[in-house]
Amino acid sequence: MKDLSISLKAKMTFITVIIIACGMVSLTLYFLHASRFDAEVISLLERQNVLSQTIAKSALGFGFTKSEIGNKTIIARELDQTKELFISRLTAFKNGGRYAADLKMSVYKELPGVDDQQNLDKINEIEGQYKIFISHIDRFLNGDATANSVNKLVIEANKLSKLSNDLVQINEDHAKRRYNIIYTMSWIIGAFGIILIGLFWYFLGILVIKPVKMVLNFINTMKTGDLDTRYVSERN
Repeated sequence: MKDLSISLKAKMTFITVIIIACGMVSLTLYFLHASRFDAEVISLLERQNVLSQTIAKSALGFGFTKSEIGNKTIIARELDQTKELFISRLTAFKNGGRYAADLKMSVYKELPGVDDQQNLDKINEIEGQYKIFISHIDRFLNGDATANSVNKLVIEANKLSKLSNDLVQINEDHAKRRYNIIYTMSWIIGAFGIILIGLFWYFLGILVIKPVKMVLNFINTMKTGDLDTRYVSERN
């Protein structure tokens, strides 16, 4: 009887442990996927900040370069490329789709797009500031190379950089919240598993082990030759 009790409890415990392990593995895989995705997004948004500064430097370099060939052509190409990269990556982050993962635009990755309002509001701010920034660049490149024009261009570049940093911070906060949720769920699943094992052991003893023990005691009584004993049970 003792062997039967231990065997049944061991099997139920094993099944429960398997269920808990599957839940923990699923959470771990989800956490790894989410962490990798968050890292890629945050890295992309940090590079956006670098691009905004590169656009400003390229515009100033182009405006102050005297030669019409050579360096000026290279700077113009770099300016067009960084402008295209900045807005295409921002659009991919907002709406989803492919974006260039390197400056040579030879490697592309996919983004699913965002649906939370905080991200969307900040992206809309960045898009508006980007238009203002580009308008100052165009004015500067069209001949307005006064100190005031240059100062305004730098100010608008810094505003764009600040908004880009804000977007990075938003997504870092989202990543931390996801991590905390997964961490809490892991503890809940572990605690639930321990409680479940305890309940299994308790109800197994009440509903299975105890009735079987009563039947075995009845059989053992009959084995002694006492055939007048009766086993009474309300269980089916």
